[in-house]
Amino acid sequence: MGFEWVAYFECSACGTAERADVIEYDCFGYAVCPACGHETGPLASANANSNVNASADGDSRTAP
Repeated sequence: MGFEWVAYFECSACGTAERADVIEYDCFGYAVCPACGHETGPLASANANSNVNASADGDSRTAP
């Protein structure tokens, strides 16, 4: 009887667990949660912070 290794991805933001072979990955090879869109990897927190700081017109710069 054969054994098949199955890897799972578990989202740290929403807790969704999914087989790693059915989720999407960004251009650097890091997983993107299929349920909430949370990105993983070293730049995930930087991207999340820049999205929070963005104003309604999409400009993330702050006034002097």
